[in-house]
Amino acid sequence: MQHRKIDGALVELCAKGCKRPLDGFWARSDRRSPTLAIFVHGMHSNFYRSAFKKAFLRLLPARGIDVLSFNNRGAEHQTADEVFEHCRFDLDSAIAFGRSRGYRRFILIGHSTGCQKALYYVRLRRPLDVQALVFAAPGDDYAIARRELGARFSTAVRVARRMVNQGQGRKILRLQGEPAFLGFTARRFLSIADPSRIEARLFRFEGPMAELGSLQIPALVLLPEREQYACMPVPAMAERLCALLRSPNQHVQIVPGADHSFHGKEMDAARRVARWLAGLGLARPRSRGSRKP
Repeated sequence: MQHRKIDGALVELCAKGCKRPLDGFWARSDRRSPTLAIFVHGMHSNFYRSAFKKAFLRLLPARGIDVLSFNNRGAEHQTADEVFEHCRFDLDSAIAFGRSRGYRRFILIGHSTGCQKALYYVRLRRPLDVQALVFAAPGDDYAIARRELGARFSTAVRVARRMVNQGQGRKILRLQGEPAFLGFTARRFLSIADPSRIEARLFRFEGPMAELGSLQIPALVLLPEREQYACMPVPAMAERLCALLRSPNQHVQIVPGADHSFHGKEMDAARRVARWLAGLGLARPRSRGSRKP
């Protein structure tokens, strides 16, 4: 296996209400850039795991965009009891870090549940310097939970609500002695299992997805062709999203051969994002004869 180096620096971010710093990696271009892309990871992940996020750390600085990949407070095992709405403080800290380093424009790149977090943040905070959004492999976590639990879903919701009402919301939700869904606590499970909750409804494909439909800034959705968590055919997902994202510079692309983590298609997906950003004037196009990535 060939050894490869990614130039950059480890950083620590201090987020409101978080007892410990959030670790991250800051990859920079060879010349000063006004634009910072912030990678928002999904459930159980972290700032460095996966070749997918590393593709962005390698590629985008070569196109004139610096990248910050950082742990949100739901990283790794902390996903189980994460309060979804607290992601706004994590992204506040990432944006504040960028502004303190002189960046004037930001791009949020969400993967999996990171898509919900990026969308929630821009709809809540409405930061004018966030000028583009990328949603990579967005998942309908409500539909996924219903599918995975089947006939036990209603029981799980009922038990979770009872636990929360009894002050046991931070205990692991169990059905017949086994964790009900991904080892979540009762309160975390309700965050995706109650369609009235913001996390559950943001990418609920059978719902109105009003927050996505009212989005005005440029947005790119990457749907893996072989999305193993899809609860409807991927072309139907693309059609639904295209009906919502109708503003200029809002696009949906299906990535051929890709699964949820874009295994083997990581650089293909990153190049699609780079080309789209170049079309917006946020990235440099790859010059002819330049060496890959």
